[in-house]
Amino acid sequence: FNKVVVTADIALPAEQTWTPIEGFGAFEFDGNGKTITGLTAPLFGETNAYIHDLNLTDVVLNITDNGNSGAFARRLVKGALVNCSATGTSTINCANYDSPETINSYSVYAHGGLVGFVDGVTIDNCTNGVAITIQCVYAAKGGNEKRKTAIGGIAGAHVNLCSFTNLTNKGAISYKGTSQKTTMYISGIVGRDVETSSLGNKNVA
Repeated sequence: FNKVVVTADIALPAEQTWTPIEGFGAFEFDGNGKTITGLTAPLFGETNAYIHDLNLTDVVLNITDNGNSGAFARRLVKGALVNCSATGTSTINCANYDSPETINSYSVYAHGGLVGFVDGVTIDNCTNGVAITIQCVYAAKGGNEKRKTAIGGIAGAHVNLCSFTNLTNKGAISYKGTSQKTTMYISGIVGRDVETSSLGNKNVA
């Protein structure tokens, strides 16, 4: 197959724990204007998909591992997210975690309202309503090593040429914690711009 179409609204049972979809390659995921309610983890893990016309509501993410996070995907590579939205909450519990994502020699934990880490993607006409809370307590590391955490209303961090257009963030971003030898990148749209990208976005709230 090369295309998946959502044909009806989906409401996940409150007791169900969602497992992110893995191995979904460069295919089309057509949300068909439908809504998925109640995700407890990103819809996708890593994907190259063209995802469009899909709404996610009442997302509740509680991130305790070292991976990237976002309502739609942990990592979107050479894909696209178009005409999509999400609402809910995302809590990043990153106490003393290690082994972050390496992006062109940058080691960074990437968390976004919609997508965690993006690589050479297009994100257009999307709205984030996921409120993000970062609860981090970092211990000091030896030498000059620093942990870097990137938080964005749309995407946490990106690498390679990306296009971000017609984007709105309505989700609050808050940080609660203490840190030593830590760099935090926080933005309403994209937390960390690792390389040059095309930016045409706006932030609301």
